[in-house]
Parts: sequence; structure tokens; C-alpha cells
Amino acid sequence: MARRDRRLGHRDFRVLCSIEGRCWGDQRDCWTSNRTLGEESGGIGPEAVRRAIRVLERLGYLRVEVDPSKVRGSRLILLYQLKGPIA
Repeated sequence: MARRDRRLGHRDFRVLCSIEGRCWGDQRDCWTSNRTLGEESGGIGPEAVRRAIRVLERLGYLRVEVDPSKVRGSRLILLYQLKGPIA
């Protein structure tokens, strides 16, 4: 479980919670800004959010897809919910 994963720092975990909160219903992806994630995560700055997203991606909690048709933003796809892996 993410809560017990010692590899995650407190900022990483809070960003993961914010991302999961932005995924509606059965949808496991979202588009949101680093600034918004940071505000929802207790005032974390955008650079710290970027670092947390890289950690979460490296550890297999999410996947980031960049849409070349968009000037800014990435699609964040959860591979893991707080309660466990997504089937």
C-alpha cells in the first residue's frame, strides 16, 4: 500500500492523493496543472510537484503521457490506487 511504502516521501504521497482525487469515478486519468496539484497538496511548489510525479512514475504508481498537440500539460494515468494496484 502507498501509505506504507517507505520509498515515498510525504510530498510524493500527498501529490498521489491529489491526483487520485482528480480522477472521477472509474476514470483513472486526469489532466491538471502542477500548480493545482501543489495547492491541493498543502502548498507544494510546482517544481516539487514535478519531482514527486517523476518519483511516482519511476515507482510504478502512475504513467505520464505527453500530448504533442497540447502546448502545455500532460495526462496523468494512475496505475495504483491508495487501496492497492488497479486490476
